[in-house]
Amino acid sequence: MNTKVQRVSLPENRRILVAADIHAHGHLLKKLLKEANYKAGEDILIIAGDMLEKGPDSLGTLRYVMELSQEKYVYPLMGNVDIWRIAGLLNNDPQRQKEILRHSFMFRNWFKSTFIDEMCREAGIVLTEDTDPQSLFPLLRERFSEEFSFILNLPVILESQHMIFVHGGIPHENLDDFVDTDCFSYLKRDDFMREGHVFLKYVIAGHTPTMGYCTDLLSCNPIADHTQKIISIDGGCGVKKDGQLNLLILEKGDPTSFAFLAADDLPEMIPMEDQEESPCHHAVFWQDRWVECLEMGEEFSRISHHGVEMCIPTYFLYKEEDGRMACRDVTDYRMPVRAGEKLSLCKSFPHACLVKKNGVLGWYYGKYEIKEPKL
Repeated sequence: MNTKVQRVSLPENRRILVAADIHAHGHLLKKLLKEANYKAGEDILIIAGDMLEKGPDSLGTLRYVMELSQEKYVYPLMGNVDIWRIAGLLNNDPQRQKEILRHSFMFRNWFKSTFIDEMCREAGIVLTEDTDPQSLFPLLRERFSEEFSFILNLPVILESQHMIFVHGGIPHENLDDFVDTDCFSYLKRDDFMREGHVFLKYVIAGHTPTMGYCTDLLSCNPIADHTQKIISIDGGCGVKKDGQLNLLILEKGDPTSFAFLAADDLPEMIPMEDQEESPCHHAVFWQDRWVECLEMGEEFSRISHHGVEMCIPTYFLYKEEDGRMACRDVTDYRMPVRAGEKLSLCKSFPHACLVKKNGVLGWYYGKYEIKEPKL
């Protein structure tokens, strides 16, 4: 798939809202836009890719973005998952088709629903492991041609007077060099903020959950490097169980100072006891995830990471293909908590809870109540 660069002249002093990596959580995008008091035709809205998969409603999310894009000043972009899924469904190689279907079944086990599942249900097709993709895929291409065409025609990079928006990242600002090159390297750059680029215009990107760029506390919030002029906004929605969807808000289009809103589907918990912050803490991040397991337990295990010992949930540990022991993003940070404030419950254990407060992850050891969701 070739790279399409779209250049636009945006009205000055307008509010710019940016979301990325919605991952089939269109209901969270609707919630955030309502909370932000989004004004169609007045505010500028940019959706920086990855609308599909890893959530409950890929088809509905895609159609919601398609609906939004009918308004003035709405600019959706392509994500690596979006084009990867559509390109797979357009592929006519029998072996490749089987791999796409197998991968979709694997996604179903992890995320309960997939783009292919939802299209089949709407089309009245019963999808099983015996379904012939050579018969199925042409039917889906015809039935959902409008949705397919929408994604295929999305730009990869959006450039305005002051900013560049892209799902993954770019190696430099000479965007004409990217036209008609393979788009994938700009859609999937797993460590973009650490590549060392310094830009003249601010580059706003998603794709890599911001938690992976943290160096101290585990946070899902947008982060900015004003020296490099990069803002990363992927909160890990759908990708991480404790992730969130972020909506970046640039008042008057100014990237040097921003606000944001965030939403997730985690249960809300109310702590009943105060808790003081731990005087020191350590965290394991995805880019530096290799650990030594000192003692494996059924529920919790003791590990060493750069000589620091931690006690972590055992299910965070896994072996990589090369045999090294690795750990998902985890922290031993004891969160400062005041009774009555609102927290998001990530995971409960008999003696503690992994919680999120203002986008930051940590542990709470006191009594609590779960707030029932409003019907």
